[in-house]
Amino acid sequence: MDSPGATIQNDKQRGEWAELRFMARARELGFEVSKPFGESARYDVTVELEGRFLRIQVKSTMARNYGGYLCRLNGARTQNYTAEQIDFFAIYVIPEDVWYILPIEIGMRVKGQIFFMPGRKGQKYAAYEEAWHLLREGLGQPEPAPADHPPLTTGNCPDAVPENIPEMRGAVDPVPAPGFDPDLLRRRLAGCFGRVNRK
Repeated sequence: MDSPGATIQNDKQRGEWAELRFMARARELGFEVSKPFGESARYDVTVELEGRFLRIQVKSTMARNYGGYLCRLNGARTQNYTAEQIDFFAIYVIPEDVWYILPIEIGMRVKGQIFFMPGRKGQKYAAYEEAWHLLREGLGQPEPAPADHPPLTTGNCPDAVPENIPEMRGAVDPVPAPGFDPDLLRRRLAGCFGRVNRK
């Protein structure tokens, strides 16, 4: 079944729909998203985590070609994007419902159109397919645990139940330093004076 965006005939409206899809997906992944006022900025959306921002230019394509899809990163009459204008391209292959998260440094090397083959491990841009973690890295955040690494829950760790937490914590907390013991101090001082008097 084709993506709903495939039925949108107007190119501008389809581009706006792709921007909304990107914003919804980014929000699901925990990013704050916003859109600049007007159309003067060369980026379409910003993503933010803890006060740090990235500028995203959203593109989309339905242009099939030789088993893949072509996408023009720049309009026919517009200048190439630069690192001073945007940080990432987010390119949506509409028929495949697949996103490519492409750093501007990679996008600037593209002359003309870029070619994607979603699902092909050997494709040139395979490393950027659904590479949402690159946005987190760009914002200085550690990469989240992989999807096949289940979170620690009471289901896969029977000891991690509330009543056992104090005992578990005690096993790793450092032993507290001993408090002041006046009797111990007196004994040590007496020993010192005894040695001095014998000399």
